[in-house]
Amino acid sequence: MPRRSIPGSSGGDEQLVRQLPALLRQHRPDLMVGEGLYRSPAGFASWSSHWAKAVAVELAQEHSEQIHDHVGLWGAMVCRWAR
Repeated sequence: MPRRSIPGSSGGDEQLVRQLPALLRQHRPDLMVGEGLYRSPAGFASWSSHWAKAVAVELAQEHSEQIHDHVGLWGAMVCRWAR
């Protein structure tokens, strides 16, 4: 999906998402090994960004399992929709 600007979106949120790959490389380099396998076409979000988001979802799922939260990410999605 090509990049698009979202009216009223926070620049701070965009900056946080842009920092995610670097933060994960620093704190969980083991999970970022495959980050450089592919490249996104010009005008699309970077593969590195997609990879980092997938890792973040995986970490959230692992955390839910560790604390025996069986609703986990689905519960978070319901809260997101409600918000």
